[in-house]
Amino acid sequence: MTAREFISERIEVEEGEGTPLKPKSFRWRGAEYRVKDVIEFRHDYGFGGLPAHARTWRTRRHRTWFTVVTEESEIFTLYLERSGGRRAWHLYSRDKI
Repeated sequence: MTAREFISERIEVEEGEGTPLKPKSFRWRGAEYRVKDVIEFRHDYGFGGLPAHARTWRTRRHRTWFTVVTEESEIFTLYLERSGGRRAWHLYSRDKI
């Protein structure tokens, strides 16, 4: 059985090449994790939990989600948030096997 640890913290990511720019490694809580494989990615252009009257082009999310396996065989979910010309990487969760 797999348990998911919710993290939701900003992280530093070294990006690789391609579209989308896939993570090569990331730093979290002082440790560096090297990405061995990206096992899934998806784009999210939704509105989250906003009510219908608040949904406009300005409130739309622009996220690219990645599920990665590290060289230590750990599974993490991260996302790249692109908003207003800014970019920020977030570590969403870690799967514990």
